[in-house]
Amino acid sequence: MNITVDEVFEYLAKRGVVGGTPLLSEAKKKGVKKEKEGEASIPRPRIGITEAWGTPDSEAGHMIRKYAQKIEGSTIKEKIDNLNAYAFGGEARTIGEIMATIVLLECLSGLMTEFTASAGGFIFESFLAGLMFGAQTPLDDPGGIQIQDMVVSRSSDDGEKEYKSPYSIKLLTKTGGGVTGSNFLLYKGILKFGFMTYWVALKETDKSGIELYEFTITKKDMEEWLDEESFEKFMVRIVVGQNQAKWGPIAKELGFDGFVEMIKNEKMGRISLGTFKFNKTEYRNPGPMWLGTSKGSQGTLSVGEGTIREIAEQYAETLEGEFNVIYDSLEKLSNSVTDYFLNDDMAAGQEAQANAAVLKSETDRIVS
Repeated sequence: MNITVDEVFEYLAKRGVVGGTPLLSEAKKKGVKKEKEGEASIPRPRIGITEAWGTPDSEAGHMIRKYAQKIEGSTIKEKIDNLNAYAFGGEARTIGEIMATIVLLECLSGLMTEFTASAGGFIFESFLAGLMFGAQTPLDDPGGIQIQDMVVSRSSDDGEKEYKSPYSIKLLTKTGGGVTGSNFLLYKGILKFGFMTYWVALKETDKSGIELYEFTITKKDMEEWLDEESFEKFMVRIVVGQNQAKWGPIAKELGFDGFVEMIKNEKMGRISLGTFKFNKTEYRNPGPMWLGTSKGSQGTLSVGEGTIREIAEQYAETLEGEFNVIYDSLEKLSNSVTDYFLNDDMAAGQEAQANAAVLKSETDRIVS
């Protein structure tokens, strides 16, 4: 069976993955009709777009992490660089890497084009949590509203200690791009983790791609900026100062360390300390900012329909071998079984048996 790249695009278009007119083969460009009978589209695995990606122990969380582990890299920049190398550089070495690249970029494309700004932003957080093996902060977090959207567990360089890396994630348009937030929530997050890293993804106006930036604010940065000897003392002072009658007795009862722990982990109610704002010119340039340090751009990902087409063209020959044989056999088996149960069609049942035999044979051949 000879499956062409055109069939790949037709399959994607029928399922809404890409739009527009599929690329035409040379035969079609010349007006030569091609017999389609007996040829099949390529059934590829896809995963549904869901906020559950950010929950590691959920089924969707397990699934996206299976794909994410095929993309090497421990930092977001390394992940983006490798996705680009697989997508456009022809560097994918295995079927798994090809599958992971296509599926992950399709997910990212879908969440950017099919959801409102607020919903897309929340699902983008869950996507990055899955990609980086982190855990998204739930909306009903016991500690109330948090500045961190995701936490990644990491090991120290010597491997002896575990620590948590918090990330606040923003999905913005390139025409906007300013990062704002609550001072108190930022202070609370830094008190809890010792630092806060921001990932800012700027969308192209046509939603065809994103560029991601990173900057980090540490407790030391805060102490220098606030001219404070201890960030912990500063936090205790401002919390008690907001409501002496409420927090004063509690601080006295818990003691200094106990009250600091309470600030880190409990709901504090409404404590207004104003807002902060970082503009694009600040975090786009690597180096010191007015508060914190920027690493600048961590890379750009193209997620338009042209991306999927280019990947399909690049890896068509590979996909037409082992990958498509298995999934084509699986699709035929599924269709035959469905016909058998819906119509009590004995011929379809016999065809399903034949399809199952082919699927087993091809799977045994490839796996061996």
